[in-house]
Amino acid sequence: MKIFKHSQFARQLIVYLAIVLLLVLFFISVALVTSVHQFIGNNTYQQSEIFAKNICTSLKRTITLIEQIPNHPINSRKFTNSAKSKLLPHKILNSHSQLIEVSIHYKRTNSDTSHFIHTIATRHDNGQIITTTKNRYSLHESICQKLDKGNNRKGIWIYSEVNQKSILSYCHPLQNLPNQYERYLKLDFHLERMIALSCDYKLYQNGYLFIIDSSANCISHSFNTIQDTSSNSKTHYKHISQYLKNKIAKGETGCSIYENNGSSYFLHYSPIPFMNWHLGIVSPYDISLNSSIKLHGTSLIYLAGAFLFVFVCILYVVHLQSLPLKQLTSCVRKIVDEQFNVDIPHIKSTKEITELYASFRYMQYNISEHIKKLKISTAEQERVNTEMLTAQRIQQSFLSKPIELPNNLELAAKLQQSRKVGGDSFQFSISKNQLHFAIGDVSGKGVPAAIYMSSVAKLFQYIAQEEQSTAIICNILNKQMCVDNEADMYITMFIGILDIDTGRLIYTNAGHTYPLVVHENGSTDSIAEYPDVPIGVIEGHTFTEHTYTLKHNSSILLYTDGITDAENCAGQFYGADKLVKCVEEIANKSPKQIIEAVIKDIEKHIETRQQSDDLTLLMLRHRRKTSIQNLIDIKNTEKL
Repeated sequence: MKIFKHSQFARQLIVYLAIVLLLVLFFISVALVTSVHQFIGNNTYQQSEIFAKNICTSLKRTITLIEQIPNHPINSRKFTNSAKSKLLPHKILNSHSQLIEVSIHYKRTNSDTSHFIHTIATRHDNGQIITTTKNRYSLHESICQKLDKGNNRKGIWIYSEVNQKSILSYCHPLQNLPNQYERYLKLDFHLERMIALSCDYKLYQNGYLFIIDSSANCISHSFNTIQDTSSNSKTHYKHISQYLKNKIAKGETGCSIYENNGSSYFLHYSPIPFMNWHLGIVSPYDISLNSSIKLHGTSLIYLAGAFLFVFVCILYVVHLQSLPLKQLTSCVRKIVDEQFNVDIPHIKSTKEITELYASFRYMQYNISEHIKKLKISTAEQERVNTEMLTAQRIQQSFLSKPIELPNNLELAAKLQQSRKVGGDSFQFSISKNQLHFAIGDVSGKGVPAAIYMSSVAKLFQYIAQEEQSTAIICNILNKQMCVDNEADMYITMFIGILDIDTGRLIYTNAGHTYPLVVHENGSTDSIAEYPDVPIGVIEGHTFTEHTYTLKHNSSILLYTDGITDAENCAGQFYGADKLVKCVEEIANKSPKQIIEAVIKDIEKHIETRQQSDDLTLLMLRHRRKTSIQNLIDIKNTEKL
């Protein structure tokens, strides 16, 4: 990350570890939320199943107790006649407080709907039991519904609405009396009381339950157990009834989450098979998840505490581990400031840090030793450089200095060395109206070649003053340079003697490159005849000399092989062709300008590559003297 590019290592490590911890905390939180939601959902479903089973068991037990109420008195023979049976309702009602009314109904055999009520025992709100007798009572079965359609029970269950109250009745047949009367014992009680006794359950806070029949009609509900007893709850219930209608028809058991008015609710539904009823348990989904939210909060607090603890531990550990690095950094900076003897402490830390300290101590020792050697080598190098500069000055002193030339002669020379000293040289001097000149190139480079060339140059200067023959000069040089030549060094030279007046040239080419003649019209050719062996190769060899007459306004260009052998980065040589082309393009220029142009063209050719050999050129241009010039020269001679 670029933001930590210039930060300290410890800071980077702390930030990276903190990021990793945050990511781990995030994934743990996501996993915890998911698992807790799933756990709460499964737990809610399991509790709903348990509640449904307990409610069904409780209802079954309550109904069974009610069905058993008539069994004992009926088995008693004292209630078999009509007179004594009038006492039965009062006795039953007095023995069972959950009943609100007990009555005996008579029905004539083959009669359609009429019931003749003999006795009715009713319990009032103050607990008083009143027994009445009515001759005739019409029971409207149009508002009644048989709840038990099975044949395994003697009696039947009837659900009815009386005075806007839900009444559940159990009708049990009694032993028939004479005169073809059928007798039924009818036990009435409020359904809400039965539900309250049997169904005192709810799922979470503000949860409630309800019982509906097979047509999704509400038989009983526990809306009064929640704070909201308004019509909104009943509207909510109707929505649930419609939602369950298809599932009830199929007799399904299950749970689901449904939406109503933007709120989510958890619903569990199951049938009550022995009564053909269906039980529903409802709880707001958000309330059912309150425990998970609390668990999330508690878990996050613990995770945050663990994160802070681990982060503090990381800070301590990183500080503890980075302290040796800071100490080492301080020592290294002192070493950089040339305090090479600074004490690098011995520490007890990790294996890597200990090895790092040992490596720096080893480096400190090597640097100290290297500095000592470097000081010695630097002093030696400075001495060598001083000596080389001295040698360069000495070698430069062996080169001919500019001389005064007659008007009909132009001369220029240049030596550009590849090293501080080299094996190239040029010489020229005027004696007895003659120009003695020479250019040479020693085999090899560096100091040996420079020493060899210095000897040849000094010897040439001495011999040229006495001899007028280039062949004799070469013979003397060859004889002297072959003596004790254990290094097998030699020199190629071109020596010439030019008659300043006539332009007649006497020359000897001792293995040197062919000179280039530049004519007045700009054309060029080479003096490629009569080459001889280099000086210092064959002891006792006799050199020959030749003549060449320069035409008016012609020039001769002498150069060493470093000119044509100059190599660029692609390995291409400068070559004689490029040299001829460059000279011909500026043939009308002065010798000095031509030499400078050639040097620039070579530097352009080699580009960034280092110069591999000395570049040496000597060029002279000759013009024929007129009669007037001859007279001026004669007068100047007489004056002298």
